[in-house]
Amino acid sequence: MFDLIMKILQNLRSNHWYTVQKGLLEGFGMNEISGFDGNPLHLFEVTKADMSFNEAKEILYHRTLNLLKMQLEKSGPTFGLDIEKMAQTPASVLVKSVIEARKWKF
Repeated sequence: MFDLIMKILQNLRSNHWYTVQKGLLEGFGMNEISGFDGNPLHLFEVTKADMSFNEAKEILYHRTLNLLKMQLEKSGPTFGLDIEKMAQTPASVLVKSVIEARKWKF
């Protein structure tokens, strides 16, 4: 199944990236951080087919946080990031950066 998912992600066109990553992250119960704006393959770069669901979910969560941190450092979008929910999770480390980024965009 993992290989099939990776094959599908490899064949995506960039205009579908946001919708797919949002669906994937929401499917894993990570709605608050489903604002990554990039190739969904980057989310899974550090996962392996033999990982348990919980292992993959944990790694995916922290990988997404790292990608979001880089996105924010590059003044990327903050759409899809729920700072109220993030504040209650390990994603709280990004809340200040999201708020700052939003101040500068408005």
